[in-house]
Amino acid sequence: MGPMRAPRGYGSIGTMARRWQVITVELLGGRGIDLDPPPGRDLIAPPSTTFAELARAIDLAFARWDRAHHHEFALADGTRIIDDAPQRDLATRAATGGPILDRVLPGTTAVKPLLGRGDTMRYVFDLSDRWVYRCTVTDKIGVDQLIGPRITGPQPIRGWGDLPDQYGRIRPDAERHRGAGGRRVDDEGNGAGGARPAPEAFEPGSSRRARRAAERAEARDRRDQPDREEPRAPRGPRGERGRPRHLEFLEEFGASVAEPVDVGAVRRAWARRDIPSLVSALTGADCRHVLQQVGACLAGTWRASNGPGHALCEPMTAAMLSTITQLELRGWPGDDVLAELIMARLRGERPAGSPLPLRLGALVTSIAAGGQRDGVWLDVDTGVVWPASILATRAGRDWTGPIAPPVEGDDALGIAPGHHWLHLDESDPGAAWSDRRAFIAHVGGGRTEEEIVSARALGRGAERGPEAFYAAVADRGLDSLWLAFRDDRRWGRARAALAAEGLRPA
Repeated sequence: MGPMRAPRGYGSIGTMARRWQVITVELLGGRGIDLDPPPGRDLIAPPSTTFAELARAIDLAFARWDRAHHHEFALADGTRIIDDAPQRDLATRAATGGPILDRVLPGTTAVKPLLGRGDTMRYVFDLSDRWVYRCTVTDKIGVDQLIGPRITGPQPIRGWGDLPDQYGRIRPDAERHRGAGGRRVDDEGNGAGGARPAPEAFEPGSSRRARRAAERAEARDRRDQPDREEPRAPRGPRGERGRPRHLEFLEEFGASVAEPVDVGAVRRAWARRDIPSLVSALTGADCRHVLQQVGACLAGTWRASNGPGHALCEPMTAAMLSTITQLELRGWPGDDVLAELIMARLRGERPAGSPLPLRLGALVTSIAAGGQRDGVWLDVDTGVVWPASILATRAGRDWTGPIAPPVEGDDALGIAPGHHWLHLDESDPGAAWSDRRAFIAHVGGGRTEEEIVSARALGRGAERGPEAFYAAVADRGLDSLWLAFRDDRRWGRARAALAAEGLRPA
């Protein structure tokens, strides 16, 4: 006997049938209100279902009649699936913290490879009213078990609960144009042009007052009978109502802690002008502690990604806009200069300042190698850097005296006459102390208990002195994070010093 076959249009019984997913979708709330218990629908999704198709099925199942709104899905690891809205506009919403470039997938991505049984994701319809849905893969089902019309895509098969109107309307208010003199009467009887009068507009004043008094009495009855009252959010310490639970789910779900970015991978991609590797290194990574270095890499590779039809132009734009926002919020020395440079690159304008033939990273490395007392002398005409200690030894000067710039016209050093010199160093003891305090604040700004404990340990070490602080950094395994953080502070100070002289690194 041959294999059984399902009726035409339902798929085959067996392997293919068992692969269809049942996704339970619950509407938690929207427009600032919670729905408790939440209404829900069970949707059956074929294996080929995309997120765009699933979004359309959810909207129709929950009576979203005006679907001209943006929407997005979010997975538990923070990956977002967006509709046709430009990625650069959506990515800037996350620019106040965390990754400068989110993990984003298009709506044409298939659902099944990313979600298995028991997995949950979030769906938001209308990013302004924020109707929040919780979607869970609860089962697998064969289409042979269903009775009905042919299934061509994700369909609701079960439902419960009352569905609120997406705009909170309880009566029709469709626009009806009645010519130049057309008017409508609103709930209070005031004239306004456009829509059909509400039924209450024709009530006598006494009837309207009586109806509203009855509504207020019914509301008091619901308050006096807790068993009839809908659950309400708990009050805060000052008596305010707490945040709606659906907004807490919106903010907390998928908000995983991002790992620090691999600065070495970013620099290697920058040196090779490898845009795919640069985008990959920045996606989903925490760049807050190395914004100077990351921003310089983005600005330096922007021209290579700005070609006509370049596939990675959109993520590069999103990363640069997010970096600008984070630089403005962070406000360290030199951050404002870099933000203006990145914006000039985006606009295709000439950045402020005269270009200096020198990489900022090389200059910072030379300053650090020169020691915190001596620093370096920078030839702002050629970009040549001379450590002050070498010049002092050559001139045979006393180390306690001031270090003068190189002697003009020194043929041995290749210094031509008439050049302008700039002295840069890290001799200010307040700068090192400020770096340590800023690092403690950065670590303590995390959301995990481990980060909070580490910040307290670093704070106790800083109170006992620099050596105790560095020992606490080593004990907590934060060496690489601290070095990248300290270097970024130095990059900002060097950039600010050059900008004060009207210069910018090439």
